[in-house]
Amino acid sequence: MLQNVLGILRSTYFFPSIEVGLEGSRWSEEERGIPGRKAPQKSLSSPILPTMALSLSTRLPLPHQDIEELYQFCQPQAHRFDQLCASLHRRDIPFEVLTIQDFRHILLPPPQSGPDDGAKRVLFVAHYDRVHGTPGANDNAAAVFQLMAHWEQMRYQGWKNTPGILFTDGEELTPEQGPQNQGSWAFAQNLQKIRAKNLLFFVFDMCGIGNTPLWGMGPGFSHPNPQTQRQLEDMEQVLLDWNHGQNNRINPLFSDDLGLLLAGYPALRLSLLPKNEAQALQIRANQASKNQSPQELRAEVRSYLPPSWKVNHGPGDGPGTLQAVSFRTMERLLRDLARHRFS
Repeated sequence: MLQNVLGILRSTYFFPSIEVGLEGSRWSEEERGIPGRKAPQKSLSSPILPTMALSLSTRLPLPHQDIEELYQFCQPQAHRFDQLCASLHRRDIPFEVLTIQDFRHILLPPPQSGPDDGAKRVLFVAHYDRVHGTPGANDNAAAVFQLMAHWEQMRYQGWKNTPGILFTDGEELTPEQGPQNQGSWAFAQNLQKIRAKNLLFFVFDMCGIGNTPLWGMGPGFSHPNPQTQRQLEDMEQVLLDWNHGQNNRINPLFSDDLGLLLAGYPALRLSLLPKNEAQALQIRANQASKNQSPQELRAEVRSYLPPSWKVNHGPGDGPGTLQAVSFRTMERLLRDLARHRFS
């Protein structure tokens, strides 16, 4: 397991001198998408698209084949791991599979690496699993396809040392499970074992509806490690500047950021909402008593779930709810985050 993590970090230029393979993975070099290898062609295409997929193709700013794959990704019978790997192969995006415990994470190295510029290494994170029996479009197929499109854009632009991308398994928990059951928790524990440092994580979850970014760990949160807290504040400042000074640190929910934060790594979760729903959530947060504890503040904000989030974990979270404005917003945001160098 530890060798797997070392191999992944090597492949994303964190530790280029480490020579360790991925013996723990059940995937061959071709299936892992090693650069320079001819990947097997695993087509998801069907000759006639369903009406819903055709409707998406007229609304979302994605190529036609991406639309089809997104639609298939949200079908009840979809095997998301296999379909995600097939989509990466079709796009000629190199990737490696990291198997830890029962989780299979998928990591994409930056399209182009350059000389070490001294900046911290950044990973964009999105979970690809879903609640069983649900479409999982906003939660979290949208972010997965937005990040693949971003990787392709960075390759086309030729930018160097852009963030790597990590698609995580095991984000969705059952009611009786806790954060230590998350796939990101197991991943973070392995990072600790090899004392990996200088890593920052932006976690994207529920980014398919609306154009207003919300971030943070909920109102009142402060990380107990002062260095981690300072890094989180630096990350938030970039989002504040991008958002014209509007502080939307009101996201009351956790995602894969929780497992990473508990391991001491700076991880900031980001979602989108329609402007009116974000404003209502902001009002709710402002009305919360200043005398409440951080836990009580987050519970207060969580007691109001925006309408766009109420369909999550249910049959209403279908691809027809996704909005073009969200994909355009994420394209700009991801590009600007990739341009920034965190010292």
